[in-house]
Amino acid sequence: MKFKTPLLIGIMAFGLSAQTTVFTHANLIDGTGRAPIPDATFVVTGGRIADMGPASKVHAPASATVVDLAGQTIIPGIINLHSHIGENTAARIRTYAKYGITSTAGLGGDGEEVLKLRNAQRAGDIQGARIYTAQRRFEFDKDPVEARALVAKLAEQHADVVKIVIDNRRNTAVKLPREVALAVIDEAHKRHMKVFAHIHDYDDAKFLVDNGVDMLAHEVRDREVDDALINEIKKKRVVITATLSRESSVFVYVDSPAWLNDPFFINGTTPERLQKPAELKISQAKDPAIALNRKDFELAAINLKKMAAAGVRIGMGSDSGNGPPRYEGFFEHLEMELMVKNGGMTPMQVITAFSKTNSEALGVDKEFGTLAKGKVADFDVLRKSPLDDITNTRTLSAVYIGGKKFE
Repeated sequence: MKFKTPLLIGIMAFGLSAQTTVFTHANLIDGTGRAPIPDATFVVTGGRIADMGPASKVHAPASATVVDLAGQTIIPGIINLHSHIGENTAARIRTYAKYGITSTAGLGGDGEEVLKLRNAQRAGDIQGARIYTAQRRFEFDKDPVEARALVAKLAEQHADVVKIVIDNRRNTAVKLPREVALAVIDEAHKRHMKVFAHIHDYDDAKFLVDNGVDMLAHEVRDREVDDALINEIKKKRVVITATLSRESSVFVYVDSPAWLNDPFFINGTTPERLQKPAELKISQAKDPAIALNRKDFELAAINLKKMAAAGVRIGMGSDSGNGPPRYEGFFEHLEMELMVKNGGMTPMQVITAFSKTNSEALGVDKEFGTLAKGKVADFDVLRKSPLDDITNTRTLSAVYIGGKKFE
């Protein structure tokens, strides 16, 4: 099925002129999973990648601005496939961008401000991470006919994806009726829109995979997955994000994690928000559900490890910008660390997840995602290689969106 590509008006917003910048002597990782190019030259003209490859084979115009990146690494701009951006949107997308998150998908409750900012971006005013939005989520809807009408409205708003939630929230809510979920999937696909789904339980994941969902926004957390589900997910090329940082966020403050003292974390948020972990250490210690929360994390990690080893299409999503809190920007880097440390993935697999797989999941891979000639120049510069240690994504020295350095 061919899905619509979100509007790309203004993707050159940071580089409408034909100015050429040449980045030289970098270690270049393109996001496809191929080995990096050592001593690479990377040429950007008018916000797009004009050429790239070994320095010995790429020749830049004499009039170009040259940036020497000797000893540093270029990676694709990080795409977050699962975030919440409906509050303080303008500030939030700036924070994402400062952390090298060049695109983020808001999966529910986004509202008019998100639409306004997204549309402004596509008219040329970027001002932060590129926005993709589901606008609303289908969770408490009861009528399949009304649900179809709401999907039609989302299509009129040019929503980038459709989001459904099937979860009884540990028996505190009624699950979305399956006939409503089926109606949403069918109507969305008729309108060439992809459907992303929040799930918790194995049975709901299997139902959705069997019936055409495009992306699972969380791992299965009520049991270990089996070969039957894994094979079906692979067969239907469903993407899944594990959101391990989300699972950890509901108990980790009790453990006083080392990253609370990391300047990369501290410098990216406000003094007011830095007070929150101390409060959460107390409240989470008293939470009667903390053992269940830890178990959810353990199962999510086990299931990610199984799926990654089996070749399931793994994306990167953090569910940040929400919760107790989940700090936007930093939590994407934490997510990547957990995908390696607890999910058994290699750093290269994680880089491929946030670039190639995530851009494909959003249907924007012809323009964004991996680094290739002709694509939009969204990329990050790191002082150290993430292939040596995935936490080296935190050695961020520059972020470029549309070929222009984000300040």
